Amino acid sequence: MKTISFNRKIVLAAIAILVIILAGIVALTFYDNNSDETGEIPTYYTHGSYVIDISNPEELSGQADYVFVGKVDKIAGTEYLFPVMVEVMSDGKIKEVEVADPYTNYYVTVIENIKGELVQNQSIPVLKQGGISKDGRFYVLPEGDFMPEEGKTYVFYTNTLSNGTLLIPGAKTNIEIKTDDVNSESVKNSSAYQIAVKAVENQKENKRERFVSTYDLTNENVTNN
Repeated sequence: MKTISFNRKIVLAAIAILVIILAGIVALTFYDNNSDETGEIPTYYTHGSYVIDISNPEELSGQADYVFVGKVDKIAGTEYLFPVMVEVMSDGKIKEVEVADPYTNYYVTVIENIKGELVQNQSIPVLKQGGISKDGRFYVLPEGDFMPEEGKTYVFYTNTLSNGTLLIPGAKTNIEIKTDDVNSESVKNSSAYQIAVKAVENQKENKRERFVSTYDLTNENVTNN
């Protein structure tokens, strides 16, 4: 597998989609959910203002282009986008440091489609907002969010960028299905799946420009293996 690479044009498309979902990232909220004393990497959360109620699955489903159950096969590195220079205090002195937004590259196998028809039975690339900082000292995530883990299964609520890339955009968009058995019946019996199915059936669609994933079965070059 190749690590996904994104150029500036693609990144701008990603941000355009994010702006639709978020009114904007206001500030870094320095809430550390892992004490440094444990030796674990801390997580810092960004506070955003949403244009939908992300706690309402019907609104979340209406915002999403695709809703599906997927198993995380691989974490394939992190992209650092839109760097800016900020002033920080270090050793009693003010210095400028570069800060960039992390986006994490994943490979995911679609197990069940709930909204939309993505290819199944093969590992496809997905981009996630958030990830490890460039210096590796902490994670940066939208408030209320967490990073999907390799080997685990989730309901994903994703948007599609103009180039066909799937994007997991923020909080409440990856809901873990707590099962070691990823067969269809086991997945369908989970509460996360059943909530998503009902939400899609009663979705409150957010009017915006939408795009088709590169891995949508309507694309003539895409087939299930």
